Amino acid sequence: MFNIEEKIMCITADNASANDVMMTQLAEMVLYFTRQLARSRCFLHVTNLVAKLLIRQFDTAVNGQETGELS
Repeated sequence: MFNIEEKIMCITADNASANDVMMTQLAEMVLYFTRQLARSRCFLHVTNLVAKLLIRQFDTAVNGQETGELS
């Protein structure tokens, strides 16, 4: 009806495994859809994950120290 399969250029999604399954299913259903080339990871989601890892390095509870102690 809308011929949307001819209009899909790229899909942006986060790193959830359900999105990997979706991309595989789309590649099987849509003739001209290549999941390797048409998947774009959400830059803001990836940036958020990196920021959390960096902040975690300074979290006193993670480092085994009590909150409020100065070293």
